[in-house]
Amino acid sequence: LLEVKLCHNEIGHLLRQFSYMIPSEDQDVVNAGKEMSSPLQKVAVITGATSGIGKAFACYYASQGYHLLLTGRRKDVMLDVALRLETKYAVSIEMVYADLSKTEDVSRLMRVIGDRSNIEVLVNCAGYGLDEKFSEDNINHQIAMVGVHVNAPLKLTHKVLPEMMRNHRGTIINVSSLAAYMPT
Repeated sequence: LLEVKLCHNEIGHLLRQFSYMIPSEDQDVVNAGKEMSSPLQKVAVITGATSGIGKAFACYYASQGYHLLLTGRRKDVMLDVALRLETKYAVSIEMVYADLSKTEDVSRLMRVIGDRSNIEVLVNCAGYGLDEKFSEDNINHQIAMVGVHVNAPLKLTHKVLPEMMRNHRGTIINVSSLAAYMPT
């Protein structure tokens, strides 16, 4: 899709300019700069937005004028992505730092989504793989992965779908991997 690039000096300038936004260790929701100013502005919610396909979706929807609600586990990387996109496309970005394998983080994200009527896109892109064979791995690792791959997308879709149906518009994209079809 799109790749956004800034030179090292520009990133440093942006981080100094927006240093007030860098969250403390216990701050898990932050705006990259501008508030999501109007409930009429279209919003895309993207999980796993710090790298790979999730980051590409964030770039694409920002380029289309969507305001973004991004989730990811790596605060520094998400802040960098958000600042780049906000600067390049003049959109507002809200970030929710969340590990979607944790029920409390999914619940917090759902509270942030609330009853917004302007979410037009949900991209469920958070995911990862495990190196161990299923039969040899710790079952808690497998359960956490199911939380990210199945439970979080299910809950988020259930949260945004009713409003999308009332508005007669919306897009839900569930990203998965062909690795799911490979024997272990």
